[in-house]
Amino acid sequence: MKNGLIALFLLSCLCMSAAEFIQGIYTVSNTDAAFERVKRAGFNYVQAYHNPYAVPDRVAKQFELAQKYGLKVMACVVRGKILDDPEGYDKIRAFIRQYKDHPALGGWYLYDEPHGKEKVEQLKKVWAIVREESPNVKSMLCIAQKPDWRDFTGIADIIMADSYPVYDEPFPEAPLHYYSNYVRDMSRYGKPMIAIPQIMNHKGYDYPAQEGYDVTKLRYPNETELRYFFYSALTMGNTVGTFWYSFHDLAEDKNVTRLDKLAPLFKEFNDFAAMLKDTRTPAVLNWAQDNGFHAAFFDGKDGKKYFVLINGWPAKRHCLRWTENLIGPSDFVPFGFTHKAKLTYKPGKQNKLQLEGFMGPWETMIFEVIPKPDNGEKK
Repeated sequence: MKNGLIALFLLSCLCMSAAEFIQGIYTVSNTDAAFERVKRAGFNYVQAYHNPYAVPDRVAKQFELAQKYGLKVMACVVRGKILDDPEGYDKIRAFIRQYKDHPALGGWYLYDEPHGKEKVEQLKKVWAIVREESPNVKSMLCIAQKPDWRDFTGIADIIMADSYPVYDEPFPEAPLHYYSNYVRDMSRYGKPMIAIPQIMNHKGYDYPAQEGYDVTKLRYPNETELRYFFYSALTMGNTVGTFWYSFHDLAEDKNVTRLDKLAPLFKEFNDFAAMLKDTRTPAVLNWAQDNGFHAAFFDGKDGKKYFVLINGWPAKRHCLRWTENLIGPSDFVPFGFTHKAKLTYKPGKQNKLQLEGFMGPWETMIFEVIPKPDNGEKK
């Protein structure tokens, strides 16, 4: 019995370490064309805000299409006024039971951007039902940056941070640090985290947040900004995925080919995440983060090590940072999309990393780290 328990424990650890990085997209239409496009663009999770208590046929269709295209559903649990229904918790339990064993189920989306003390208590009850009925399926909670957001960080297996900072400012003036600061704060709770980056244009929305912005200049994030969203979240630690907002916005702009054009970029993201031993546990350079850089070392599944370095400012900058004793003498080889930049290990009391030239505004660089003998050289 003891050996059996040990084997079960080791198997569970293996499954956790081999967990697939979540690359999801919101508001996917319930059509073959939409699901095929999402699959081709490199996503593995979908979400659509379908209300299982008002439009169960849409939920059933979503699961059917997801299974057909090899995708996973992040299924909405609380929608509409179900919590005001005297039988609401019973209906939630019935919904969980109905789909908990469905092969396309990827996770339970408890609620979208909760707020208020009453919601805290309600969601605790919902989460208890989910854990009781479906203990082996992860639950997720999208938490917006509202005054009481911290009250909700304990109510889910995975917490999610959303922030959409690109409005009408021309590149590189959009305040991308609004997003990365919030993701960083949420990552520090030590729970698995999914970042929710912006892929949409605020132009398609009519809400008070647009006040003060030039609607004619509202825009989509560009490729540099999308890279910043993805890789900065990775460097925070505890990141298990990204969930982009949203497919609907691309379609509503009648720019249905935009997602296809972005497919190579998402392939890059997916390929890099797949190379890593565990996206949750990078060696983070905290001092760099405190000085407007995002930087972390990652162990690869192939035994190699990778260094992600990001400029967290909207201006070009020199980079000379302490290694924080996370790395010894090494060579740094530009990896993937990174241009032929020269990053050098500078030995001495503080062991620094120096980049030749400038980093561009919000620029991301990745290097393969090749350790070399330490000859005791000092400078």
